[in-house]
This record gives sequence, C-alpha cells and structure tokens, in this order.
Amino acid sequence: MRRIGIVMTLGLALLVSAYGQTPQSSGQTPQSQGQAAKPKQTAKFKGKILIERLPKGVEGVALDKNTGSLKLKSGYEFVRKNASTVKVVRRMAGGGRGGVVFEGSCDCRASTPGLEAPGECSVTIMDPVLYCTQGSCAGNCNLTVTVGGKKLSVIMY
Repeated sequence: MRRIGIVMTLGLALLVSAYGQTPQSSGQTPQSQGQAAKPKQTAKFKGKILIERLPKGVEGVALDKNTGSLKLKSGYEFVRKNASTVKVVRRMAGGGRGGVVFEGSCDCRASTPGLEAPGECSVTIMDPVLYCTQGSCAGNCNLTVTVGGKKLSVIMY
C-alpha cells in the first residue's frame, strides 16, 4: 500500500512539473503558423486634416491626427451606402441600428481650383477607422461630412 502512495505522489509531482513549464518556441512567427497577423495601419492612407474640430451635429467619430482619418467612437457604427458614401448610425442596446447621425463621402477634387477632376474616390472602412482611397480620381480625394444639409471637407487624401 505504501508503494502505491509513493508512485501516486511521484506521478502527481511529474504532472504538476510538466504543466508548470512554458512551451518552447518552434521558431515560427504567427503568420508562418497560419494565424492572421494584426493589420498595421500604414501611412498610405494618411490624410491632411483640413479643420480644427468637427462641426456640431457630427457625433460618433473623432479626428485621428495620427492616421489622418475618422475614428469611430463606442456606440456608433459605419454603414456603407455606396462605394463613396457612408452613414454613421447609433447602435441600439439590443444590437440593432438607431438613427443616422450624419453622412460622409469621399469626393474627387481637382488639385487646381476651378478645374473639374475626373474619376472617383471610394470610402474604405477598417474598423474603427474610415478613410478615402484614390480609385480613378486624377486629383485629391476629400472626405466630406454632410450634416443639416451642409457639406464640409474634413480631410484631404
């Protein structure tokens, strides 16, 4: 009986010892193991902020000066209307969508004032960030917000 107690104690000690060790690295990075790496936000979409602060009525987002984009606040959601337009809506407590707070769009503008720029810009959503991509636009893409029927350029890409 005493032998069984000693064998059980040794077995338990080995088990505890094995679980207490940290796993050794296989030398593989998360990408090489098939896990998705967290996407890095790069300067490729960094825009030039054109205003000091967002106008009244534009809520649920903040100007992100590090990335030159609009950053979504908690309790709000981006809803794509079409390729160049997005709505910001409130999230309801039950998980549904509330009313539209404001609308934003990416507009193609000529680099030279007075000229019309051919092409289109598109809205890109990389939660929680929204920015414009050039698309076929030959000029600059301006992220504009529309609130109360007024349109205001906020960020230029």
